[in-house]
Amino acid sequence: MPDQIFYKNQGPFSLSDISEHFKCEIVGDSKKIIHDISTLSEATNSDISFLSNKRYVEQFKQSKAGVIIVEKKFVDNNKSRQYVISDNPYFLFAQIVRKFYPESIAQNNYFLEDDFKIESKSSKFSYRSFVHKTAKIGHNTQIGVNTFIGPGVEIGENCNISDNVSIFFSKIMNSCTIFSGSRIGGEGFGFAIKENRFLKIPQVGRVILHDGVQIGCNVTIDRGSAGDTVIKKNCMIDNLVQIGHNVNIGENCVIAAMVGISGSTKIGNNVLIGGKVGFSGHLNIGNNVKIAAGSGVIKDIKDNESVGGYPAQPIFEWHRSTINLKKLKKSV
Repeated sequence: MPDQIFYKNQGPFSLSDISEHFKCEIVGDSKKIIHDISTLSEATNSDISFLSNKRYVEQFKQSKAGVIIVEKKFVDNNKSRQYVISDNPYFLFAQIVRKFYPESIAQNNYFLEDDFKIESKSSKFSYRSFVHKTAKIGHNTQIGVNTFIGPGVEIGENCNISDNVSIFFSKIMNSCTIFSGSRIGGEGFGFAIKENRFLKIPQVGRVILHDGVQIGCNVTIDRGSAGDTVIKKNCMIDNLVQIGHNVNIGENCVIAAMVGISGSTKIGNNVLIGGKVGFSGHLNIGNNVKIAAGSGVIKDIKDNESVGGYPAQPIFEWHRSTINLKKLKKSV
């Protein structure tokens, strides 16, 4: 559910309002009142969500969402929910998000001198840094030169935010370090496609950094779409890493430089990721996993596995195939 500190909800709307506005079919009670949008896993009975990826069928079955946008084949006899029928649920969901949160379509980047305010006497703010008057900065936190802290952002105690950093739509807890040039809370790369039309998905989630997270130079972490992008405590992230929207990274993970993690990927605790690893989206990576540098991860990885190569495979199989390839070349 979007954080009302960052996003103004124009709802609620009745299901009949949605049906009339978008010319879509309803299964269930058209008088049902929808208060917000949400993901399948986090939705309540007053929320609307959607199903467009087969990977989430189990979440769909267990979801508490009061209204779900689905293709007709997924309609069941569950009396506790209503359905909106669409051939393209993702596209329709994007349209509905825009109805609830029209201000999220384009990020505001215009601020006046009156928007700047610093009240904390126990924190240090460098020359030419900008901290919005609605932001909250904890004790003993330092803000570097030319750094921008946007509206509603919360930063905890004992944090060190270096120069030329920008932070939007984020909640950063205690003892975090963010090095030069990093961008936290930017828009996720999400488009719904219908025929030749691209519709930008409004990104109405946040970035949550837990205690003790370290972010290297020139890292980009996109805010969530409907849910949040979350990095849990004591994670160490090297330079030039890209983390997509709705990624969830567990505790005590180490991620080397130039890693790219696509949206909605979930990474467990104590995971070690070598440099230049690429992840496709919507993956589940278990606990205590090790991934060799330069690997391409395109499927789920279970707990305690070590993988490498492209596509990534168990490490001993990768070494064996590399040796066999060398032998094959010599025999030719």
